[in-house]
Amino acid sequence: MFIYLIRHPEVINNQITRDGYLQIKSLLQKYELTKFDKIFSSTLERAKIAAIALSLNQKQIPIYTDALCEIKPTITGNLRRKDTIRLKKVREQFSKSSVKKIAVVCHGNVIRWFISQELGTPFKKSLKLDIYPCSTSLLVRTKNKGKVLFVNSYQYLPKSIRSDYYYGRRTLSAKSKISR
Repeated sequence: MFIYLIRHPEVINNQITRDGYLQIKSLLQKYELTKFDKIFSSTLERAKIAAIALSLNQKQIPIYTDALCEIKPTITGNLRRKDTIRLKKVREQFSKSSVKKIAVVCHGNVIRWFISQELGTPFKKSLKLDIYPCSTSLLVRTKNKGKVLFVNSYQYLPKSIRSDYYYGRRTLSAKSKISR
């Protein structure tokens, strides 16, 4: 099974920006030939809008769940027990599914959590990963095993609307960031 973890578009004050809508357009062009068996989404508006756009392209209805809503680490960089429990339930649901391709439109820390689980590293270490708006990270799962194919792919976004370009950041690979 392929799990495409897609971060919501760029927002300011919880409102999708002009660039955010352009990011959604680029995302749709990227995945216009990809057939997702299911599309899951956080219930927060910024993720729902991207999921709705993606679902129209796919001719299916997204499955909305609060379990994919944003999580905030504690001051020590760990997660609250209730957040970990709800994400583990979602992960189990994906593992038990018989579908081949799932799109999950959610939030940066949720994506970091999924990646940390596949890599077997503490969530705290995954906080070093950049997860840019409208980027995709791809996991492959077979039975109870999985691996991370890539993290924070956003080459389909024009440079003018990429967050790293806007903020002048340099992106490092997932392995180099987590191993620090």
